[in-house]
This record gives sequence, C-alpha cells and structure tokens, in this order.
Amino acid sequence: TTQHPSKDTIHKNLLHTIALVPIDSNSLTADPSKRCRVHWCMVRLCVCSLYRSKFASTTRDALDNKLSFILQDGLTINLDQRDFISSLAEKHQAAPSERQILEELCRRRDKALSQ
Repeated sequence: TTQHPSKDTIHKNLLHTIALVPIDSNSLTADPSKRCRVHWCMVRLCVCSLYRSKFASTTRDALDNKLSFILQDGLTINLDQRDFISSLAEKHQAAPSERQILEELCRRRDKALSQ
C-alpha cells in the first residue's frame, strides 16, 4: 500500500538558483555610474527568484527559494527568500528599487568578506 504523509507533516520543497557572476566582488556596487549589465541581471534574478516569485506562497506546498551568486573571485553571496524580503521590509523597502536591492547585495557581500 502507498503511505501518505499525515496532514500535520510539513512538506518543504526547495528551489535553489545558482548564478555564476562574471565580476569580482569589489565591482559589485549600487552606484549608478559604475553599474554594468551584470548588475541589472543580478537585480532581475533577485526579483524573479526571491522577491516576486510565483513560487512563493503561504500554502503548505510553497517552495523555499534560495539564490546564490558566485562571483568571479570566488566569493559567494547566499540569499534566502524570507530573510531577504524581511531585511528589505524592515528598512521600509517593501517594493525596493534597483539601487536598494544592490545596496542590500553590497551589504551582504561586505558581511561575507568580514567572516
């Protein structure tokens, strides 16, 4: 017979997007005059996979979305959907701009470098 999990069992599905980023960690910036297409692509990945993911839901079958940027110099910035969104919301950035997302990525880069 087939066993089905009880309704009290929590199913956790994971979608982990990994992006190889062709810039060094010191080139990551929120400064508009120093940005290139790579920065725009990083923001789009954040928005699509973490911020506005149609996979995100409060239902039992919701995915736990994660995003990792592996920069050219080997530094990895790991982002968790709930943590990322909460961090921006705490700064009253419920609908963050490109600059605000890049500032958050730079903050997390700096944190990763200090460890």
